[in-house]
Amino acid sequence: MLIGSHVGMKGKDMFLGSVKEALSYGANTFMVYTGAPQNTRRKKIEELRIEDGTKLMKEHGMETFVVHA
Repeated sequence: MLIGSHVGMKGKDMFLGSVKEALSYGANTFMVYTGAPQNTRRKKIEELRIEDGTKLMKEHGMETFVVHA
């Protein structure tokens, strides 16, 4: 069973921060938005800290997350 919630993706930690937040809730999955729907500007992919976040996910046995564009 997958249990999680929407978590923030902001600041310098971006996706890494999302993973940390989900783990702090004891979740085994989570959902993030790529940005507010009323904002058309997005950060560069290189700034999202995706590799750091996926590494932390693997370290904690978390395999699944949802992205809402």
